[in-house]
Amino acid sequence: MSHISVIIPVYDAAKYVRQAVKSALEQPETGEVLLIEDNSPDDSLEMCRQIASEDDRVRLLQHPDGVNLGPAASRNLGIINAKYEYIAFLDADDYYLSDRFASSVEILKNSPDVDGVYEASEVFVEDDSIIALHRPGHAVDGRIVAVKKSVAPADLFEAMLLDGSGWFHTNAITVRKRIFERTGLFDVELILHQDVAMWMKLTICGKLVNGESARPVARIRKHGGNRHSRASEEQLLKSKYMEWEILWKWAKSQQIMARRRLIILLIYLKAMYRYKVYNRSILSRCSEMSLIIIRVIAHPGELASLLQISTLRILFSRRVSFIR
Repeated sequence: MSHISVIIPVYDAAKYVRQAVKSALEQPETGEVLLIEDNSPDDSLEMCRQIASEDDRVRLLQHPDGVNLGPAASRNLGIINAKYEYIAFLDADDYYLSDRFASSVEILKNSPDVDGVYEASEVFVEDDSIIALHRPGHAVDGRIVAVKKSVAPADLFEAMLLDGSGWFHTNAITVRKRIFERTGLFDVELILHQDVAMWMKLTICGKLVNGESARPVARIRKHGGNRHSRASEEQLLKSKYMEWEILWKWAKSQQIMARRRLIILLIYLKAMYRYKVYNRSILSRCSEMSLIIIRVIAHPGELASLLQISTLRILFSRRVSFIR
């Protein structure tokens, strides 16, 4: 039996975390559950202590001095302390469905060159009254979050960003621990979207394949306490700007295809534009876009790649999603 370390960051989730842990322990492949309690304002710490005392597969971790460092630092602490080769993540307010790892473990065991397996998740709306707090189309009960068509690992980066192929959720990816030696750990500067930034790095540095896509392996709970539901539009735009700025700085330090580096640059510039000119006049927006185009042209070494991709599509299309 191949064992998996399941990492669950816990913040303000006392009412949900027991169900999350139970769903992980019910999977025969789960070797341990790492609860990283992040100085919650509710009774999460006491609940985590109680859960850990009931099953020796559950380990409770905290940051030094019990401070709050955010979900990225919590996942990093889990990765560093994980005992097993395979790692999976679960948000404390979500839960796994049966046979969560049946497909992913089989693929990883039989394909040593595969670094990770992504699968499908299902949205669960806890209370219809919170639908208005989420962006249109995101809080739809029963919505499937998945890469919706077959994509070769080498094409996954472009497919997820540009082709409308869909996305995978943090609860539905299983990876080998070794991949973080190539990507680095989660970016602690990001309070939101730190998982999306990591998955972008994984699609570039690793070989990710589709596992169970016919049915969901986890459920995503939508409720009033979700970080995204509490964030304003401006906060979301700022977070996406920061995410792509971090990805752009990371891409410049990596030996990656010029085409991909340019795609990251263009999306970073668009995210910067959308945040910087938030609520400005049309004239200011046009002026800002002119500066962005000048900055793109200022990278002459990548103009050949610029001609091979749909630049205007990235800069102006609504299909390129920046707020997930």
